[in-house]
Amino acid sequence: MSLNRRGFLAASALTTPLLAGSATQAAADPAEPVVPGADQLAAQGWRRLAGRRIGVLSNPTGVLASLDHIVDSMVAAGVRPSAAFGPEHGFRGSAQAGGSEGDYVDPHTGIPVYDAYGASADKLAGMFTKAGVDLIVFDIADVGARFYTYIWTLYTAMAAAAKVGA
Repeated sequence: MSLNRRGFLAASALTTPLLAGSATQAAADPAEPVVPGADQLAAQGWRRLAGRRIGVLSNPTGVLASLDHIVDSMVAAGVRPSAAFGPEHGFRGSAQAGGSEGDYVDPHTGIPVYDAYGASADKLAGMFTKAGVDLIVFDIADVGARFYTYIWTLYTAMAAAAKVGA
């Protein structure tokens, strides 16, 4: 099935109220803190990702409660991603709106970073293959100020991952 951006956004808009309703019914005890998955993995030393060829699609919002970037935390724990992929504004966020950082080696970690901004699913699948990844971690917070940029990046990454079996 092929889905264009307008169709994807329309489907998302129709699905969101349904998901919100079920989430409300299954809400956890409000006294218990919510611990995001990345923080849970970091607390376990990223063990569940060990031995995998990890690709991380993220930007500066991909941080833990400690404000450490997830890639920096993985590397510090000895779980080294094969590559990082940067959306609009780039992996480290140095580009302005409508821009990207291009391909480079991250000076903080030595990990290759691929420019994923505006990439089609086929092009992104090629990047995943070139990087040799078998697992994609997507960590981008979308505050809704850009109504589809990052959610469309997620959709494209999921389609690319399906193409390469990651």
